[in-house]
Amino acid sequence: MSRLTMTCWSGVKDPIGKRVQTNWQAFCRRMAKPIATVDKMTLPGFALASFTDDRRAKANVEQVYALGFDFDDLTAPFADLCGAFTHAAFLHTTFSSTSDAPRARAFVLLSRPVTAAEHERLWSFCDCVMAAGGQKCDPAAKDASRLWFPSATTPGAGELAFRCHVVDRAPLDADATLARLPAPPPPVRYKATPGATDGDVVERARAYLAKCEPSISGSGGHSTAFLVAQKLVRGFGLDDATAFALLSSEWNPRCVPPWSQHDLIRKVRQAVDEGRMEHGALRDAPRRTA
Repeated sequence: MSRLTMTCWSGVKDPIGKRVQTNWQAFCRRMAKPIATVDKMTLPGFALASFTDDRRAKANVEQVYALGFDFDDLTAPFADLCGAFTHAAFLHTTFSSTSDAPRARAFVLLSRPVTAAEHERLWSFCDCVMAAGGQKCDPAAKDASRLWFPSATTPGAGELAFRCHVVDRAPLDADATLARLPAPPPPVRYKATPGATDGDVVERARAYLAKCEPSISGSGGHSTAFLVAQKLVRGFGLDDATAFALLSSEWNPRCVPPWSQHDLIRKVRQAVDEGRMEHGALRDAPRRTA
């Protein structure tokens, strides 16, 4: 019996989840019974992963137990999709699936819990395999922290409106699969350029920060924190310590609730490692004159 840890939320606006210890068989049985609802946004949510402080965020991912895939444009019958999976998996039609636009979802059990980085490599590998077979996956499912809704149908839709299938095979061997894949490139860490933390740049960053929106729990707070941190470490080219000091003193007190120092440091490091803003874009931008 394959044990796994789930994190569950009462709704999409609930910032803190609850860890649930269960097993793969129980998960499949639960998902085989769809919830009747007129609005899927009222449903609870879950992730087949655990998070630091049970707070859902990519930077908080501790371990992931299964891969999830969304097929929003099925090019083959549901039965054919089920036959394409050669490892332990649960597949079901989604709430928005119709006869004219069939959609499905699949969860693939892993042989062991994996890190967020390992999850990304395994997901990308499976995505390529399925693409070669003619099935395109939604790239948003690559996020290890993704919140999933339980299976659902509209009231009175009938049993034929929902289909599910359990692939009773061995889990995907995480170690063997990772060994076949090329090693990931080392992360690129940007360091502040000479003069990037001089008084003028810091004061400009401080003034810019005063105009930034605070993060609000339940209203995209994690994304807001990431974007604001990115403006400092990449946009202004500040070093980690200076960026953290400004966020802590100038921006964090306005957040609801304020971030802990531990989580704020994590956001700064996440912005350095994963941010996409051009380095120095705000620092080197033309300055308005009177």
